[in-house]
Amino acid sequence: MDVFVFYAAAAITLLGASMVLVLANPLRAAMALILSLGALSVIYVLLHAQFVAVMQLLVYAGAIIVLFVFVIMLLNLEDPKTRRSWPWVAGVFTIIGGLSYGLARGLMVDDNQFITSGPPHVNALSKDYGTVEQVGREIMTTFVLPFEMLSVLLLVAVVGAVVISKKRL
Repeated sequence: MDVFVFYAAAAITLLGASMVLVLANPLRAAMALILSLGALSVIYVLLHAQFVAVMQLLVYAGAIIVLFVFVIMLLNLEDPKTRRSWPWVAGVFTIIGGLSYGLARGLMVDDNQFITSGPPHVNALSKDYGTVEQVGREIMTTFVLPFEMLSVLLLVAVVGAVVISKKRL
């Protein structure tokens, strides 16, 4: 059952990511990104990282997408003349991604072992993988600089969107 859920979530993730590339309307592309991020959180649940899955939904599918939609509305990108002349790119990248996955799976993992016992690296995870304590320890020790740089980057993006959208300063 887990294998079926994984493949369904992976297919939905790829479909949502492809729709982000293809859709001409930026708001619809943001909604397709929510679909992709939601399916990605299902994959985290399958890895027994429930905290990471919930944070994926709250932070990325919630706050970051709200920020994207806010910037889209602020910049007034709802121009119907906006057309992407390269919708085939999503199809090409989807095919390349599928072929890469098939090649990697064929070279690295025996099919019977993958289905019955799961990938070896998932079975080797520690008991506290994905827990609140482990994620908090990693963010506040190992990844504190990238974490703070990301917050500054988001602040600069919001200020830049407000400055660009203003007609006169």
